[in-house]
Amino acid sequence: FLMDHYSKMILGYKIETSPQPKAIKELLQVTYQKYKSKNEIQFITDGGSENVNTTVSNFIESINPSIIHLIAQKTFLFLILK
Repeated sequence: FLMDHYSKMILGYKIETSPQPKAIKELLQVTYQKYKSKNEIQFITDGGSENVNTTVSNFIESINPSIIHLIAQKTFLFLILK
């Protein structure tokens, strides 16, 4: 699933039998075309190999305006306040 972090709306999804960089890139590509934005986009993922790889990185780098790829527990830490 590709979900808007603020509204929690599901923007797109793709079903595969195993995690694949190509599937994540295609999901990003289709969703970006559908919801183009002139604002900076933050793409927040875990550090799994399906998310952090040259296929996804090359696609992200080709987008203008840029997509900023943030990796949870590496780029930043979430703080949960109760």
